[in-house]
Amino acid sequence: MNTRNCLSIVVVALLVTLGGCSTLEYVPIERAQPETLRTQLEVGDTVIVRLHSGDQRQFRIRALEPEALIGRDERIAYKDIDRIDVKTVDYAGTAKSALAVTALAAAYIASLLIEAEFDE
Repeated sequence: MNTRNCLSIVVVALLVTLGGCSTLEYVPIERAQPETLRTQLEVGDTVIVRLHSGDQRQFRIRALEPEALIGRDERIAYKDIDRIDVKTVDYAGTAKSALAVTALAAAYIASLLIEAEFDE
């Protein structure tokens, strides 16, 4: 295996690591007062909203009105929301995973280089 292939493996591993460290956190909804949901959310949160109709939407919150969530092309009344999850990114976990993958890749490439030296 040549160094170009090794580099490709490292790049793919890093991209997979960086893209896979986000989680969804369920936000409880008080059915009697759905507008209290607004106090648990923040502008800039990325949310996945399931409506009572079964439709599902994903968007970044642009504004929190007294009666509705506002996204780029979305306006959803709190009373229409059946479930809402907030997407969070674990930056510390992502950094640790990226460092671990980089260290393993470096060790692998070093072993290939040492093996190539012995083959000559």
